[in-house]
Amino acid sequence: MFLADSYPMLDVFWTMLTLFLLVIWLGLLITMFADIIRRHDVSGLVKAAWTVLILILPLVGVLIYLGVEGRNMADRRGRHHERSAAQMDAQLRLRSMGGAGAQGQFGNPHPPA
Repeated sequence: MFLADSYPMLDVFWTMLTLFLLVIWLGLLITMFADIIRRHDVSGLVKAAWTVLILILPLVGVLIYLGVEGRNMADRRGRHHERSAAQMDAQLRLRSMGGAGAQGQFGNPHPPA
């Protein structure tokens, strides 16, 4: 018996759609938890409360968090990317100078003999 006989095209579509939505949902949860953990402006108790809310009432918790912290979440992520880019630029500038200070700062795995 062929697989197509026992699994119609509409079922394939719904399976693909379900898997797609599951991947999006997991990505959203990972993004939410990463934002909660990285926050420095709230206490550990507030972080725990948000985590418990999102775990117990997933859809409601995510929607409330996005409603309350959505804009701040985007600002925090933007600042994080700016700091990362600035650090990378500084490291590249030091490495391009080729001085001993750059190698000493970043730990040259092969020090000169």
